Amino acid sequence: MNTAREFVMGLPDGLQGLGVFLVSFIPFVEGEGAGLIGVVVGVHPWVAIPAAVLGNLLAVALLVYAAHGVRSAVTARRGMAADAAVPATGHGTPVAERHVHLHRHFEAWGVPGLSLLGPWFFIPGHVAAPAMVSFGANRHRVMAWQAVAIVLYTALTACVAFGLVSWSGVREAMPGTF
Repeated sequence: MNTAREFVMGLPDGLQGLGVFLVSFIPFVEGEGAGLIGVVVGVHPWVAIPAAVLGNLLAVALLVYAAHGVRSAVTARRGMAADAAVPATGHGTPVAERHVHLHRHFEAWGVPGLSLLGPWFFIPGHVAAPAMVSFGANRHRVMAWQAVAIVLYTALTACVAFGLVSWSGVREAMPGTF
């Protein structure tokens, strides 16, 4: 986070929104962290939030559609439909041992739940979204719920940060920002 913050701070004022956009591509920083960094650095929330949301959506979309392409190729070789859900306990694509925990959350919560609750359990969208597609979820449904989660959490995080920065008096101590 410090490196990302320093990167955005090191850019000229007019390019800091682009810096927020680029930082949102980083897994575990994502839109929430990028929006937070942007607001703390002094990028206005009306610039930081859309930049962070767009960057994160683009990164997640690339991962989701790449995962769908891989799943389509694998399932075509096996003669299955690419969007067919694969039950965890039944026959079908085996879940790798390291993905069992994530797959259990997916089965329990579904696409909306994992998209909205995943960040609370340190499951970033950059990981959850392509995993859900690889487990058999429809890519368009995954992207729709990821968009809801990204917009919600990025806006919430950036607005809380803006409120705290404004309330703490840091805003007055840093003339020329916000």
